[in-house]
This record gives sequence, C-alpha cells and structure tokens, in this order.
Amino acid sequence: MTATLRSSGLAVTDLHVHYGERHAVRGVSFAVARGQTLAIVGESGCGKSSTALAVSRLLPVGATTEGSAVVGDLDISSATGDELRNARGRVVAYMPQDAMAALNPVQSAGRQIAEVLRLRRGVDRGQAAAGAVDLLEDVGINEPDAVARRYAHELSGGMRQRVMLAIALAARPQVLIADEPTTALDVTVQAGILALVRELVVADQMALVWITHDIGVVAEIADTVAIMYGGLIVEQGPVETIFEHPAHPYTQALVQSPRDSRHAPPKAAFNAIPGSPPLGDFPSGCPFHPRCPAALKVCPQTMAATVELEPGHVCACHLTSAPA
Repeated sequence: MTATLRSSGLAVTDLHVHYGERHAVRGVSFAVARGQTLAIVGESGCGKSSTALAVSRLLPVGATTEGSAVVGDLDISSATGDELRNARGRVVAYMPQDAMAALNPVQSAGRQIAEVLRLRRGVDRGQAAAGAVDLLEDVGINEPDAVARRYAHELSGGMRQRVMLAIALAARPQVLIADEPTTALDVTVQAGILALVRELVVADQMALVWITHDIGVVAEIADTVAIMYGGLIVEQGPVETIFEHPAHPYTQALVQSPRDSRHAPPKAAFNAIPGSPPLGDFPSGCPFHPRCPAALKVCPQTMAATVELEPGHVCACHLTSAPA
C-alpha cells in the first residue's frame, strides 16, 4: 500500500531493515492517521518489532535501514542530531513490551515521568512532579500520589505498564509505537489497558501503531490491520474487512484459528498453522509457500505483486492476482 499521509499521522514508505547479511524487513509501507490505530500482526520473526524499532529510531548498533518514516514534514528515518533528539518523545514515542526491564529500578515511577516532562516540556521540578501525578491519574491509576513514590518492583504488571504508558504520553507525541505491551498481562488487566489506550488515541489525536501476535487484541483496538510474514506486509485493510473477508491464506489461517478454538470440543487440538515461520533466511518467492495449503507452482519462484482488491484493502498473493 502506498503511504500518502504526509501532512499528519505517520507514513512509512519502502522500509528495509538489515542486520548484517540478514534482510529482516523488506519494503514495508503503511500509513496511519492521527486519531486512528494500525495493528501490525504476525508470528515471531516476521519483522514487526524490527519495523517498530526502525520507525522509532531505536534499532541496535550495526543495523541499517532504507526507506522513509514521515510524520508531518519530518522524515524520522533521516533526522540527525538535535532534530532527532527533539523528535523523540514529542513526535514519536515508543512503548516496549517488558515494562519491568524498561523502567529504572532505582528511580520512583513519578521521578521517571517527571524527567520526561522536564526534558521535553521544559517545566521546573515542582511542575514536573505535579504533572507526573496527573499523568498517572490520566492512565487510570488509583492513588496516583502514592504510586508516584513507588519503584517498579513494588508495582503489579498492569500498573507498571500504565506507568510506561504515562512516560510515553508525557511529551504528547504525535505517534505512539506500542510493541506488544500487553503480552505478559492477564486478560482482565489487558482489557483495561486496551480500553484506556483507545480513549487516549481519540482524545489526544495520536496515531497509534500497535504491534501484536494476538489476533484477538486486534479486534479490540485496531481501525486498520497490516499482516506481516517473512519481512513483508502480505495483506492490509480495515479491521472489519480483514476479519470478515481475509484474502491471503496466512491471514485466513490467523483469523480462523481462534474462531475454531472457541467452538472446538474439550481437549480438541488447536487449529494451528502447520510448520514454523522462517527465522533467518527467507525462502524464495512467497515466504509463506512452504506452509500454504493453496500454494501454486509459481509461489516458490516469485513474490506476488500487491494488488488492491477493494478501496483500502490490498493483498500480495498469486491467488488474488491471477486472472479470473
């Protein structure tokens, strides 16, 4: 899909990520408007976290990128020096999966939020401390004054994730990249975080990119969905279309799996996708062809072109691009 949102939101065009000889992300393009949520879905190793880190400019030393990630008039992918430092937190904020590892164990929750407020909003210490409490209240924490004085080990998993959300929101970012932030949480806490994020996206008019492998979470939070496999986006479209009319065999398997599991008798085997996703070297042609029940002779040879099936719904599969 050609990214066209240049005046607002996030537009990623032809993004590539290399780790040495490994080509982890291969020409990914997507766009998400402010006030909207795009979910990027796929199994481990598909390239979704590398995409998130590339857009956030947080890739490890040695990784290289090509392509662009544009917010308004700023190309994050090519920003350097003061321009990049000023963009972090204000233009693009990143929310990691493991809050316990991300939070500083020797600083209180309130101090870590206040630090962002002082650095990014330029307020004094007193205003930053008060602002940290306000942000903790905004993200649904009861007794925010008390929580602000606590350390990460004194908080539950759900509270730590809400603290991370408060840190990410402290500089009022235009774009928030959330990399599987609810994976380790129980379903009740996860539901609360998802409801809160949905409200904040609309209220603050952020563009949200939500990275996940959980197709159920997608139904709760997303406006549009991008399905990744083998470093590529193989299908993309509105969430209702992806769930009701999935076109790519991989998308069909992802969508069908939880539905089959809900209606299966007790102790029945899960309807899993056979085989394993490629890790490291991707196969030639369509990377899904070794696991695809509908693979054609051409699939191992060439990757299908991305075609628009209907407005906003695109798919890269020989089954959908072949003449009727």
